[in-house]
Amino acid sequence: MELPRHAQVSVIVIGHDDATHVADAVRSALAQGPVVREVIAVDDGSTDGSREVLAALADGEPRLRVLPRTGNSGGCGTPRNDGLAACTAPYVMFLDSDDLLPPRAAERLLTAAQEHRAQVAAGLCVRRELPHGPDTPWQPRLYTPRPTGPGDPALPPPPSAPPDAPDPPDPVNPVNPAEDPLDLVDLSDPWKPADPAEPFDPAGAAPRPPAVPESGPAGPVGAPTGLPVVEHPADLPALARDTLCVNKLYRTDFLRGHGIRFPDGRFPYEDFVFTARVLAAGPRIARVPDPVYVWHVRRGASRLSISLDRAGVDNWRARTRAHGQAVDILRAAGAKSLARASRAAFLDLSLRMYAKELVRRSPEYRRLWWADARAHLAGFDSADLEPADSPGRLVARVLLVSPEPRDLVRLRELAARPARLLPPYARDPDGTPVWSAELPGATLEKLVVRPAAALPLAVEGRLRPRARGTLLRLRLHELYGRVAAAGPVTAVAEFAERRSGRVGWAHAVEFTAGRHDGTWTAEAAVPLRELGAGTWDLRVRLRFADGTGRRVTAHAAEGPGDLRRHAVPDPRHGFLLAQPYATHSGALALRIALGPRGALGVARRRLVRLLRPGGRRPSP
Repeated sequence: MELPRHAQVSVIVIGHDDATHVADAVRSALAQGPVVREVIAVDDGSTDGSREVLAALADGEPRLRVLPRTGNSGGCGTPRNDGLAACTAPYVMFLDSDDLLPPRAAERLLTAAQEHRAQVAAGLCVRRELPHGPDTPWQPRLYTPRPTGPGDPALPPPPSAPPDAPDPPDPVNPVNPAEDPLDLVDLSDPWKPADPAEPFDPAGAAPRPPAVPESGPAGPVGAPTGLPVVEHPADLPALARDTLCVNKLYRTDFLRGHGIRFPDGRFPYEDFVFTARVLAAGPRIARVPDPVYVWHVRRGASRLSISLDRAGVDNWRARTRAHGQAVDILRAAGAKSLARASRAAFLDLSLRMYAKELVRRSPEYRRLWWADARAHLAGFDSADLEPADSPGRLVARVLLVSPEPRDLVRLRELAARPARLLPPYARDPDGTPVWSAELPGATLEKLVVRPAAALPLAVEGRLRPRARGTLLRLRLHELYGRVAAAGPVTAVAEFAERRSGRVGWAHAVEFTAGRHDGTWTAEAAVPLRELGAGTWDLRVRLRFADGTGRRVTAHAAEGPGDLRRHAVPDPRHGFLLAQPYATHSGALALRIALGPRGALGVARRRLVRLLRPGGRRPSP
């Protein structure tokens, strides 16, 4: 049966001083086809020519309505509320001025909503690191995108990189911990997705999100999605992890009937509160596996987005305020499982993300953040924090038992994905594993009883490029006897190119047990010429005698002589520059530049980093 899809959707586009990008966003909404009745562009007091851009687009396009605000509201909530009040279609979507809707996104969501009589339809959001990728999925386990072949038109490809383009930025935090049991947070339901609300870290990431074709394995628009409808959000508490509003289609009368609005004025992370209000109202939710939103991440922008601008402690305070309100909304509605899931997600996503960055912050920031985090966590129930069987819960426990910031490097490694628990491995007088002798209250007994494949294993990596050969050394640490019991056998080390994810080199090496230090070591020669120019992330697959395995990243050793740039002779380019370094999460990575031109690019990018505000890191 043909579904009535024509002119059913209003798309609300909001922007402030974004004349460079707003036209592309509006065009992507208009290009959704006849399902879109109107595109409402709310200009939030721009002074950069955005209004003129929108006026030019509206000339001759009857579906585009421009709503100019006389002054800037200070946030995203007020302009979205203005658009919601003005829209006339039965369904509504939201789009930010610097993002895009993929082709047929609105149609796919509308089809799912109508087919299942759902008040909300949700799909996959793809985060695109600009200028040259990569693309990574947001909360993919909720939407299960299906693998397809190349050349799929459903998702516009990222812009191709010119040969001399700078490398993507160092990974700050990952998005997808690739089937990592340790990172699966207990959400009191069989779904335990583990995708962080944070920037991309290729070393811990799942495969790139596939685009979904218009026909073929995923079926044409209107075909069953294979994802069951959620009759009530409490049936799938993991939905509380997806706090975005932009990858969803809402029935307009549902939002208006329940008085669901965004917080007005300057209110960062307004999505948290809006999404909690939606879930608290108990809608039926349809899900589609298709990409329905492209979220552009511009780390080099002169004005960072709210989610990226975390340099000041006010950003953390805004996040905890929004999260606290979201939990209060869910609890007031009697949605206890959703409130519990929201807090579990906060520990696994937000707390780990900010804790990972403490090493790079000033002492004053650390002091203020630590105090505020302790105050926020003090409001959690004991059931939200016990048992300390996940990295986020253990980070919370360390915070709660230590009044002052400490062990920032260990916390960064524990907050990484996959998690790494660095030495020392202390015990209290009764033999219980604890965080340290100084913090016996932070116990680890629940964390370290996991199978070897789910342990926060610490592998140290050391790479020293030399003219006569480059040697990679790996050292696996014991963890309260669990590693010896599993029996480490081999490690498969591989370097993956950050921009494409392509594996440029992989090699299996056998472990040798240390005699007395509780470690296992392995070595491999790395052919730098085979890798070529680019940024390469080290990934390691451990194999144990009991048949289990574990995917990890290697902590970058930072002893004398480590992490130095070396010029290595090369017969084709004269020389290559090889720079081992630690990513923002502490993992070992490698940059390679070829010849004089590559060296010049390295010098130019280094100068840009030094001149950029905050370019120098404070010491831990």
